[in-house]
Amino acid sequence: HGGAINEAFSDVFGTGVEFFFQEPGSGPLTADYLVGEDLPIFGPIRSLESPQSLRLDGPALYPDHFGRRLRFAILIVEGTQAEPIVLAIFPLIFLDDQGNFFILGSTDFGAVHWNATILGHAFYLAIEGGQNATSGLMVQGVGAANREQIERVFFRAMTEIMPRFADFPIAAAVLCQSARDLFGVNSTVLRAVDQALLAVGL
Repeated sequence: HGGAINEAFSDVFGTGVEFFFQEPGSGPLTADYLVGEDLPIFGPIRSLESPQSLRLDGPALYPDHFGRRLRFAILIVEGTQAEPIVLAIFPLIFLDDQGNFFILGSTDFGAVHWNATILGHAFYLAIEGGQNATSGLMVQGVGAANREQIERVFFRAMTEIMPRFADFPIAAAVLCQSARDLFGVNSTVLRAVDQALLAVGL
């Protein structure tokens, strides 16, 4: 999870910088929730607004929910859950929580860029609001005029609170703590962050 969390925060900060320097809109050199959209050949490569609008490879889509995260397929032949004896790891075969298997052309270092869209989508929802396509949960965002509040929550979470080796549930708890510390327990910011994380399965 750690690599995907790192990549998610990279997408979030990159998006924040884009909105700081460019006018919102669509098209070249405008601020939006796409990553790599201005690349001449491959862009866009990820969407924080609608992760599942972009394909990874074949039928696989970027996940918009923790339950759709991609994981290596591992065959365990004996042992216990606490101490499994692993027979084989299939580095190009991934599965999600729905039992779907995907054969992809890359390992992506354990799906770090692919799974980054889970937290990236939570960032989008906390700002703009909307409905998560997988969970169906609605989020009341803080609004584009207050984007900086959510950016501050993510920045403080990463630079001051996030422990080493955090997984997705820990990252979600850290984001909520950051929102509480900065804006208070009854704030619209904490409500937006909490709703967004719940919507993406965290």
